[in-house]
Amino acid sequence: MAKKSKFMSWLGFGKSDKKQAEADKQQALAKEQAEKAEQELLAAEQAEAERLQAEAERLEQARIAAEQDRLAQEQAEKAEQERLAAEQAEAERLQAEAEAEHLEQEKQAQAQRAAAEEKQAIEHANAELLAKQQADAEQQRQEHAKRLAEQEAQMQLEQERIAAEQAENERLEQQRIATEQAENERLEQQRIAAEQAENERLEQQRKAAEQAEHERLEQQRIAAEQAENERLEQQRIAAEQAENERLEQQRIAAEQAENERLEQQRIAAEQAENERLEQQRIAAEQ
Repeated sequence: MAKKSKFMSWLGFGKSDKKQAEADKQQALAKEQAEKAEQELLAAEQAEAERLQAEAERLEQARIAAEQDRLAQEQAEKAEQERLAAEQAEAERLQAEAEAEHLEQEKQAQAQRAAAEEKQAIEHANAELLAKQQADAEQQRQEHAKRLAEQEAQMQLEQERIAAEQAENERLEQQRIATEQAENERLEQQRIAAEQAENERLEQQRKAAEQAEHERLEQQRIAAEQAENERLEQQRIAAEQAENERLEQQRIAAEQAENERLEQQRIAAEQAENERLEQQRIAAEQ
């Protein structure tokens, strides 16, 4: 058998088998390298696809956060506009009430003047009638009429002074309320602007120092905090406005009650004084 192998090798058949084995080995190596290159290409493509997907997710999250910020800003602006509109409506209502009260005071003053004129005319007629009866009674009546005229003039001056003081007090109160509202609005806008500027500056510093993934998570947290802060701020503003309105209404009601009490007390005192003077006049005439 060994002789046959040597013989086949001498004829060249053995050399061909070696070449074939070498070729098969080279082919297997080339196939292995091709498969390895294919696997590396697939791995690179998969890594690129994963990177692109992560980038797309990050951009989507950023877009959602920006949209949430925009919606929150719009809601805050809408709430601010509604608050300003409510304050303006309340100011107009208070002004209308003040004007109505001023007209009512004018009507009362006119009625009092008419009553005083009518009373003076009656007294003058009675004085003429009494002048025909007795000279002494005429002298007493004239003195009494003079005192009444002086008292009525003083009453008229006092009423005019009270009306002028009330009008001036109402004007000053409205001016004070308008000034306070304007100052509160200016301070609130200044505070909001300062907070927004500070939050933006801190947010930019933090974003510059953190990685992409942390950036995305931080943006979500900031968006949630801003929404909560805005909700709490709106709730606080609403509570402050409600408390201010309640205190203002309570103060106005107390002032009105006090004014009505003083007016009733003054009218009662005037009626008592007039009755006393009338009784003195009747007793003097008798």
